[in-house]
Amino acid sequence: MSSFTDEQWEAIASAWRNAASQNESARLNAPEFVRWLKREGYIKDYVCVPDRDLPGAAGKFEGGIAFYRQSTWSGAEQGNPHSIWTSSMKDAMES
Repeated sequence: MSSFTDEQWEAIASAWRNAASQNESARLNAPEFVRWLKREGYIKDYVCVPDRDLPGAAGKFEGGIAFYRQSTWSGAEQGNPHSIWTSSMKDAMES
């Protein structure tokens, strides 16, 4: 379990947004950010799975692969502000 503070997580998120050229965006383009993570080699791949395969979770990170619920990915691609990915990425990084 990571012991990062909220302020440290914010600094990490800010650095990643800057690196992905999304620091000027009002809202993170989550699907494009995940694609950038793959292009840059931070993750091996990303996979959308049926919601029933990840009950109670927005996503998980395992073996270098980010797994997202289909509803989360679809919502993010449609710009749904409730499809928040930062908490699932934070949880994945802490585990």
